[in-house]
Parts: sequence; structure tokens; C-alpha cells
Amino acid sequence: MQALAGVRGVGARIVQRARTVHERASGVGDAILLNVSRGVFAVADSPDYNPAASREFLHAFNRAIERLACSQPDLWTDGSTVDRLKASVAGAANRLIERVDYHSSTTFSCIICVNNRDHPVALMLHSGDSCVFTVDTEENSIKQVSRSSINFVGRSATLSQVELLDIRNSTRFILCSDGLHALARHPLRLTLPEILLWAAKHPEVHEIPEILLNRYARQVELPDDVAVIAIDPHMLGTVGEPTLLGGYTFDSSQTLGSR
Repeated sequence: MQALAGVRGVGARIVQRARTVHERASGVGDAILLNVSRGVFAVADSPDYNPAASREFLHAFNRAIERLACSQPDLWTDGSTVDRLKASVAGAANRLIERVDYHSSTTFSCIICVNNRDHPVALMLHSGDSCVFTVDTEENSIKQVSRSSINFVGRSATLSQVELLDIRNSTRFILCSDGLHALARHPLRLTLPEILLWAAKHPEVHEIPEILLNRYARQVELPDDVAVIAIDPHMLGTVGEPTLLGGYTFDSSQTLGSR
């Protein structure tokens, strides 16, 4: 089972891990948030015993972002307020995290792209072992800017990382859950960064997750669900309803791709 989403400047995909016919899956713990109008993109990954926790946290975070954007719209447009944006968004996220119990733990990796009047920047928020990569298509380089840890939402009281990242003309971002590391088992014996760098240079950014999982994942057994988002911050639109993918239980009424 899989979920797909693609809009101008963004591509996303969730794939359920391989399971035997004798296994009973509780649901899909990987979830994705796409809020193009606010420039907010996030991946979350919760454990099998509560797969809906990822979706619930992303839903609550998106509501907090919308409240901030409505009450302080200059945070997204005024270059002099980047530090205030960082403090405000991190504060809102930490207040949510304080209310998450251990049973509802989840990873959380988020990029917020801001086209302020000085220059475009990205705010990264991160907790847990999902990943954020920056790609420079001109320099042919890739870097993991998130630090993997066990400080998940629900196990730690605050975010592990809150950082501002420069956006160059050749910058792209890839967010993924830790399940994507299985691609390194591919017969070509490439590392995950090498695979991501190859895919990230594709001219159509919304096709990158599909390319990754079609070309590589079909030749390996995925031991975990996989969520991937690819972002070109220079091609993002300014309208569109927020979209949530994944993070559901099979006995619930939610379906992949429902909002």
C-alpha cells in the first residue's frame, strides 16, 4: 500500500514495509505533512503499537503553524523577523511536545521555507531518527543536517535541533523516515547519500520520491515503512490546502491520503 502526493516544487510518497502473509500489521506509522502555502513540510514516524501518533502530532503542529501565520503574518515575509520566526515556531512545537506522552511517541523532522525580503531561508526542526538532507545540485553535494538520536517527541521535552539553513539557487531538500536506509542494501552497494544525490538532481522534483522507490526499493526488502519528501524551495506555490498522508491504523476510518 502506498500514498502519493505531488504539487509544484514538492513530491512525497509513503510505502508500507514488506510483510509476510502471516503477519498482522497494525497500521502505517510513517506520516507526511505538506502545507505548501506556509512552506511547511514534515515527516514523522511512530511505532507499530501506536501508528496514528505520527499523524496526530503533525495535525496538531499544522494547526499551531496556521494560528501563528494568522496572528503574525510578518514572520513569513519580513527578513528582520527570521530569529523571531525561529523562536515562535520552536516555542509552539515545544509546547505541543510537552503534552505528548510516551505511548504517543514519534520522530519529527520538519523544514519551513521562508521567502523573506532579504533572502530565502529554511527553518529546520528535528527530533528522533528521521532525516533531513540538503542537496546542492551545482556543487553535486549532499549533507545530512539532522542528527539522529533517541530523543523522540514523547520521550524528550523539547526539540533536539532548531536551526536556520541557507537556501542557495541550487538548494533542494529531502526528508525521509529511517526506513529509507534499507536502500543501501541495493546490489549496487551505494550509500544512502549517494542514492539521494543521484535522484535529487532530477529536473522534476515531484518525481524524485517515485524514482527513488521505483528504481531502488523494488530490489530490496523494506524492513520498515518508508516516507520521503523532496522539495525545491524555489518552485513552491503560495496556495493549496494542507495535506496529511499516512499515520493510521487499519481498523480506523482513515485512509492514506485523507486529510
